[in-house]
This record gives sequence, C-alpha cells and structure tokens, in this order.
Amino acid sequence: MVEKIALICFSVLLAFFISECCLGLAAKQKTNRLVRKHYLEQLKRLYTVSSDKAVSYEHRPHANIQFQSSKGDNYTMHIVTNSQGLREDNDIAFEKPVNVRRIIGLGDSVVFGASVDNNKTFLKEMEHQFEKKGLAVETLNFGIGFSNPRMEYYYLKYKNADRYTPDIILLGFCL
Repeated sequence: MVEKIALICFSVLLAFFISECCLGLAAKQKTNRLVRKHYLEQLKRLYTVSSDKAVSYEHRPHANIQFQSSKGDNYTMHIVTNSQGLREDNDIAFEKPVNVRRIIGLGDSVVFGASVDNNKTFLKEMEHQFEKKGLAVETLNFGIGFSNPRMEYYYLKYKNADRYTPDIILLGFCL
C-alpha cells in the first residue's frame, strides 16, 4: 500500500514537473517572439531599402534611435546617423580640415559598433587615443551591420567616401 502511495505521489510530482517545464518553454518562446518583434521594429527605424539594386539596404539618414538589446541583458545604445546615413552625430564636410588626418572605417557590425553608443565605437575610441597623443585625426564610420564586401564597396564608391579625401581606409570584417 505504501509503495502504491509513493508511486502515485511520484507520478503526480513528475507530471507537475513536466507541465512546469512545458509552460516555462512556452512562456519563454512567447517572450522571445515579443523581444524579436521589438528588435525588428528598431531595425526598421535604422535601415531602409536602398534605391541602388546592387545592395539591398542602407542606413536611414537622420536616424536617432535608442536601441534596446534583444538579448535580455538590458543594455541600450544610442545610434545616430547623419544626412549621408553614416554613423556620425553630425554631417562631415567633404573638404578635410588642414593638418587633420582622416580615417574611414568600412565594414560590418564590428566597425559599425553594434551594441555601443556612437562615441564608443572603436573608430571614435581610436580618434580619442590619437587626440591624447596630440595628433589631429578624424574618423568617419561607414560601417553597416549585416554587411558584406558588396555593401562595403557600395559605401566606398556610392556614398562618396573618396570625396572625403581619406588618408587611410580601414576595412574591418568579422569571420
């Protein structure tokens, strides 16, 4: 009799445990769908369909987005693009200031600085390090998330990168 009661209790507990696991997974999937939907809405505010058929998308000019992480780690980043769609707070004049070295960064989300604010991208950090050494260096962020070499070539040629008279063109990529 004791064995039957123990078996019934074990069966009830096992059924309860399995139900909890299934309900937890269902709730997590629903939460993940909501997070993904929010993330996609943010991406739509940053990217637009390109008018050039050689590439599929580009940054929206004048985007100003407080981007919330979709990974549940509760970080935010502030993304600003200028009128050319570059990840810069302000428009950059094509004519380079006298005695200033210009570095253009082309690449994917690493160059773009996914997950950090505009002033914390590695290009801006590099610019700050040069400033500390007394060197006048200006970096321009042509990075675009989810890109590939075709996109980088597009940004180099059709976003007028050469008109900025860069001293260095830095191509970053993540394998």
